[in-house]
Amino acid sequence: MTGRQRRRIVAAGRRMLDLGLVTGSVGNVSARAGDRVLITPSAQPYGRMRRRDLVVLDAPTGAARSRGRPSREAALHLAVYARRPDVGAVVHTHSAHATAWSFLGEPLGPPLEELAYYDVGPIRTAPYRPPGSPELAEAAARTLGDSRAVLLARHGVVCVGATVDEALTLASVVEHQARVALLLRQRPVCTSTLIFPAGAEARSWSACAASASATRSLTSSAGSSAPEATIRSTRGRSWR
Repeated sequence: MTGRQRRRIVAAGRRMLDLGLVTGSVGNVSARAGDRVLITPSAQPYGRMRRRDLVVLDAPTGAARSRGRPSREAALHLAVYARRPDVGAVVHTHSAHATAWSFLGEPLGPPLEELAYYDVGPIRTAPYRPPGSPELAEAAARTLGDSRAVLLARHGVVCVGATVDEALTLASVVEHQARVALLLRQRPVCTSTLIFPAGAEARSWSACAASASATRSLTSSAGSSAPEATIRSTRGRSWR
């Protein structure tokens, strides 16, 4: 494993912490080189992590090829590499908004333009399995499919890329997507170009306006002082 790969993994761990995608020593990063995988160690704070702390694993068997204890999610990384020969790096985060969405057990959406720009693919939610278990590894790799990101129910996010930097960028993109998605859940917004398929615009406006009307009625009957909801279209139209 090259010194450059080691530097990039250590830097990615610190960057995850700086970006608020993880806290403490949770999350993990790995990169593949041939039949070897280099992964962050277990329970090692990113601020104190050094290149020599990273652990080398045999990709086919998972056997350690260096000293140290690998991340407890090593099996998850290995399962992804086994299913996806195109993947060169895996990043696992516990970012707040994406993790919150994972409790819903739903695909993450509606998709923003960043997902298309970075060619992320659909972001599905893998069923809950105990952290660090072989069952989680299998569920995550299977649910990821040919996408580049997957949510782990009640747990976090896994992103993959050709490089560590690419996978980390995708983790930031997924967190941004999740934050917007949760904001949309709080306040209905009609965006036909994002939510509704082509040709369904007339129905979409009607359904969205009706939903907003029902929400206002419930708010009014409850005596809420919240401001009246406004439903806006991407063309500037609005209902009050």
